[in-house]
Parts: sequence; structure tokens; C-alpha cells
Amino acid sequence: MSSEATPNQLSRRAFLRRASFSAAGLLLFAPETSFARQNGAKTLYNQFRWGLQSYSLRHFSVDDALAKTQALGLKWWEGYPAHFPVTDDPKTIAEYQDKLKAHDIRMVSYGVVDFSSDEADARRKFAFAKAMGIETLTASPQPDALSLLDKLTAEYNIRIGIHNHGPNDTLYGTWEKLLAAIEGHSARIGACLDTGHSLRAGDSPVTAAAKFGKRLYDVHLKNVKVAENGEKEFTEIGATGGLLDTIGFFKELRKHGYSGLVALEYEEHEENPSPYIEQCFAALRRMLVASNL
Repeated sequence: MSSEATPNQLSRRAFLRRASFSAAGLLLFAPETSFARQNGAKTLYNQFRWGLQSYSLRHFSVDDALAKTQALGLKWWEGYPAHFPVTDDPKTIAEYQDKLKAHDIRMVSYGVVDFSSDEADARRKFAFAKAMGIETLTASPQPDALSLLDKLTAEYNIRIGIHNHGPNDTLYGTWEKLLAAIEGHSARIGACLDTGHSLRAGDSPVTAAAKFGKRLYDVHLKNVKVAENGEKEFTEIGATGGLLDTIGFFKELRKHGYSGLVALEYEEHEENPSPYIEQCFAALRRMLVASNL
């Protein structure tokens, strides 16, 4: 008998895969994941806004990325600028908002964006963020931009989360460097903690979260393992050999009343990341609900 499937069989298989994937996504995020903490549940899992850094879906158009996010059951985004480029055109902004609304997704943070001492450029980014209802801009600012950001964060009431980019980031690569950089600046300027880059730099994300405290405004959630060649590489949440102390990290966030977005940023398998993203969230739920804290 031929091993080739007929078109009808292929269509049925594709339908079942989609249905199974969509159902899994809905189960991952209902009802325990509600940010409203439905029914007063106190598990460690349902006390955060779980979302996606849309860079995870950089291989796809914005429409496809939003559809894939919705299929996962997620409602929160940190927008990657290539999906929603900064604009001051009201018509384009309205189109962006319509796309998000059509997929029942809120984009509460956005980045990573650069800032220099160019005030006109910085204002354009803040005005865009204000129009889009963004709470936090994740950023990699030049040191001479920080005084300007003091002024603009107050004027627009939008926070800046400075992103750490690992061992090669000479400005903000460790929590010590980042805290030293923002010392004396507005409390609206804080950290976007990338747990993967923190681990790559030899930092503990748990310690970093403790040090940032109330000035932690955004999280890019990643895991890292040590490869056979001794290099640190990204891996799934909950993977064997992963270095992230997941429970310890979220206990520390809860301790400081963290209310920002927890954005999973999955960098591997660019052409088909959804099954791995789903796997990461399933592991998160399993670990954090089981912790019963």
C-alpha cells in the first residue's frame, strides 16, 4: 500500500494539528493565568502578565505573528520594531491598533530601541509609544541620552527599561553596570532584565531582580545551558541542564511586587518556534503551580 497521503488526509491532519495546538494554548492560559488572579488563587504562576517578545516570531509578518500569538492563548506583547515600525502617521497607528484588537492582544511594551542625544528622534519614539498605549520602552540608550530620558519619561509618563545584552555589552551587560549607569537618574528609568543574557554574562537573574527591585520594569525570559564546547547557549525553559532558577526568579519578582510584562523571548528555531514556545509555557506552568507558593 502506498505511504503517500491523499490531499483530504493531509487536510484532516493539518486541521487536527491546528485544533490540538489551539486547545493546548487555551489550556495553558485559562483560568489560572489570569492577571486578575481569578477566584483569589495564590499560585506563583497566575500572578504575572505572561506574554511574548514578538522578536520570537521575527520570521513572520506582523499579521502572522499576531495570529500565532493568539493561537498560543497569549494576550500580551512586547512589540519588536520590525513588526510595528515607529511612525507618527495617525492612519498607520490606527491600523496597528486595529490589528492588535482583532487578535485580542495588548502591546504594553516595545523595543529594544536606541536613544542618543537627538531629542527630535527620542520624542518621535515617545510620541509613538504614547499613541499606542505603551507602558515601557525597552531600550539601549547611549550614556549621553540619560538626561534627556529623565525629561521625556516624566513628560510622557512612559518608563524606560534598559536592556542588558550579555558579556559583550560594555555599558549595561551586568546588573552592577546597569545600576551604576542609572544612579541619580529618574526613577522612571530602570531595567529590562534579559535572563538569558544575564546568565551568559555570569550573573544570577535572581540576584539581578533583587538588586533592581522596584526599578525592574520589563523581563525578557530566556534559559541558557552549557553546550558540549563549553559555550553558553539558549535553551527552552525547563530544559535539562538549564541554568535559570525559575522558581527562585519568580519568587523574587513577587517579593518586589513586580507588575510589568514577563515576555518570553525565544531565539531558536526561527522558522517554526511555536511548538517550543508552547513547551516553555507548559514547563513554566508545571513548575510554578507545583511550587504552591
